[in-house]
Amino acid sequence: KETGRKVDLLLCCGDFQACRNEYDMKYIKIPKKFAAMGDFWRYYSGAATAPIPTIVIGGNHEASNHMWELYYGGWLAPNIYYLGSAGFVNVGGLRIGGISGIYKKFDYHKGHHEVPPLSPDDIVSIFHTRSLEVMRCKSIRQPVDIFMSHDWPIGVYDFGDRNSLIRSKPFFENEIVSNDLGSPPSSEILEVIQPAYWFAGHLHVKFSAIIPHDRFGKCTRFLALDKCLPRRSFLQVLDIGQELHGARPVLEYDPEWLAILADTAKYYSPLNFDQRLPIWLEVTPERIEEIVAAFGPLEIPENFTVTVPVYQERAPEDKFLTANPQSEIFCRKLGIKNETIPENCTVIIPGEGVGITGTEDEILLDGGEEEEIRREEFINPYQDFQAPEYKETNTMDQKPNNNNPPVIRRRLMDSLPKPVNATQPPAPGAVQRKNLMASVGEIKEEDPATVTVKTVDEEFNVDEESDDQLVAKFMSLKKRFGEREGLSDSLIVNTSVVDESREKKKSKFGDDDDDDGDDDDDES
Repeated sequence: KETGRKVDLLLCCGDFQACRNEYDMKYIKIPKKFAAMGDFWRYYSGAATAPIPTIVIGGNHEASNHMWELYYGGWLAPNIYYLGSAGFVNVGGLRIGGISGIYKKFDYHKGHHEVPPLSPDDIVSIFHTRSLEVMRCKSIRQPVDIFMSHDWPIGVYDFGDRNSLIRSKPFFENEIVSNDLGSPPSSEILEVIQPAYWFAGHLHVKFSAIIPHDRFGKCTRFLALDKCLPRRSFLQVLDIGQELHGARPVLEYDPEWLAILADTAKYYSPLNFDQRLPIWLEVTPERIEEIVAAFGPLEIPENFTVTVPVYQERAPEDKFLTANPQSEIFCRKLGIKNETIPENCTVIIPGEGVGITGTEDEILLDGGEEEEIRREEFINPYQDFQAPEYKETNTMDQKPNNNNPPVIRRRLMDSLPKPVNATQPPAPGAVQRKNLMASVGEIKEEDPATVTVKTVDEEFNVDEESDDQLVAKFMSLKKRFGEREGLSDSLIVNTSVVDESREKKKSKFGDDDDDDGDDDDDES
């Protein structure tokens, strides 16, 4: 507003907290003293409209029952699009992808076993990144302009002003020295897809870095922002991509991502045990064309609908499990099963008069004369359902969730797809420093009083190290990636069962999931 510049697109790197009513507040992991409804419900109800097209990913403080309805992506509210657990879209000539949640080793290889109504343990684990979404992201082969995550790829601090980061957050020092700060799977995605930009949040500090990829100057410019509070660096304005000349950016599905979703749907697991997956999937151009031809137009329809009572409209009863018609329409077009429909839940697709009932075994389609009946059911379809009362429990004395005996677990593991052979990306060679310094256009920072223009050197904190030093640092970092358990320096994916000793030490309700690096509690 101060400079008169038009912003075309807003990106939010997690902790969006899309709470529609008091019921959603039960499913968000946040300290009670900061729990507040906020104002998202006004955008959900239509009382307010986001002035700028907004793309969102999930973090570790979300209304997880709401986000789950849009596992494949969709509109949280008009003009606010959620990428899903992982997703890619095309916007105004830019290819933008992202992955939601944060990394936790003990849940990484599990299936998506958390289905509303969520138990207290599910509320914590549902936002943990899973290997399925990472495998899908690593299957991307076409160039990516922007990638978003909540937590940082591990090791990016080695390519920026590390000393300044430690001065800002001194309690990060031990994790930085031991190379434990961040997400190892995100580093794998970074190494494979090599986006031009990577944006993140979670650690509540602004930090920038340049990560080189090859000897020809290809690199990723990483930028993390602080949390949204006064006098904090939570907003950055960047000029990226082509000029839109005032036109509203159009969101489109990404063809390669559609093909990856279609071909990896068979790996989806709703079970609470480790699964073995391919490192990545090769999708041919012919397969992409086949999927797009069957899918139809790529423009994302603006088909948002209100599916639950809105805050202050009426007090919500603890009786609804909801499924979102956006997810059902998308899955039907793609030809995959919609995994987000709770058991015995009815969905109405507006304008089609079709009710979809989810059961354990199948999805039944009804229509025609039953349209009016289905609409009545949709208003309050759960007369007999009573959601469990949320209670604070001390989980320090609970044992790890390991219901499957070893013999059954082995049989289940043997029934899963085995890892497939894949080739790793080539190791990077020497880095030509002059190419890393290439201009990426204007980079501007919002300030309460002024907007300052920064050079690439200033913004991304390029220090005065030599080419040899940069390469040595990068190769050392790559080596450490490979040494970490479960990473793909070899072709063997970690399929071990849960580390019980670690689970005994750390409760899922403990501080293990609040590793956002702040010395104070999170604000809603």
